[in-house]
Amino acid sequence: MDNDRDPEISSRTGGSDIRFLIKYEKAPTVIFGSGSTEQMHAINEHVNISDLINAVKILILSIINWCK
Repeated sequence: MDNDRDPEISSRTGGSDIRFLIKYEKAPTVIFGSGSTEQMHAINEHVNISDLINAVKILILSIINWCK
């Protein structure tokens, strides 16, 4: 995992079911995923294995940190 890189915060136009959590329950939400936002929902959408592994590591560390 590249610890020297700052996280990239980005946005894209598109739909997600979290809009219902925000609209009806006012629940704070986050969408998290691996790969490039230019690839999501595109023809031949794909994720590099190294990006997927890094995303899993981030989720594992977040869960461990949250459970402390």
